[in-house]
Amino acid sequence: MDLGLTYADVSQSGAGAHAIYPGELPDGVKQAAWQLDDEPWGANDDLPSIEIYPGKRVCVMTGEHVPGTSTEVHEWNADVLEPLPEANDQVTDDRPNVSTAREDYDLDNYEPEAMSATETTDDIRDIFAALDRLDARRVADRIIVHR
Repeated sequence: MDLGLTYADVSQSGAGAHAIYPGELPDGVKQAAWQLDDEPWGANDDLPSIEIYPGKRVCVMTGEHVPGTSTEVHEWNADVLEPLPEANDQVTDDRPNVSTAREDYDLDNYEPEAMSATETTDDIRDIFAALDRLDARRVADRIIVHR
């Protein structure tokens, strides 16, 4: 992984580094963090990880420049960054969290909006209503081939 050279300094613990990149995170990513290994690399017990924050974040910089990194801040390589959050399960789903428990819905007086095989719905109550109307025997008679 090569996000590109940028300014980096040694962390306060001496076992990590902070690299500073200006840029935008990919769509659906609010912040990202993932482990690089399941064994510590340095003198402390912290697992090596990457943390990317898109905005203000308290980070105490030591000013101790990491040799081999730039002395100036540069943007990251967006082509390299783009697939990393998704590959590490960091993309958030902005869809509302909808309960799939039947008891969470009043279905007694609900009239379904989607009633035919050609209609689609985004209302979970329509799905519950379709399940209630499902006649497994009728479906089996229509699709199972008899000898």
